[in-house]
Amino acid sequence: MDKPELKPCPFCGGEAEITEVIDRTPRNLEAVGFGVKCDQCGIIVAKIDCGVTDWFETDEEAAEAWNRRADDADNS
Repeated sequence: MDKPELKPCPFCGGEAEITEVIDRTPRNLEAVGFGVKCDQCGIIVAKIDCGVTDWFETDEEAAEAWNRRADDADNS
């Protein structure tokens, strides 16, 4: 399956990639979700719910959040 296309980083213009987040606690290397990270400036997009950081369930969900821009609301 193809990975979703990502827009350039909104902060630095760098190239981004979808990353699978791994829980690296002792005796556990389990995938816990997906995020998007800029290769150039290192910014990472995750879900924030009531002040708690969580990860997206799918790479498509992570890409959709990354590709959303503030000016998208003006174009509706």
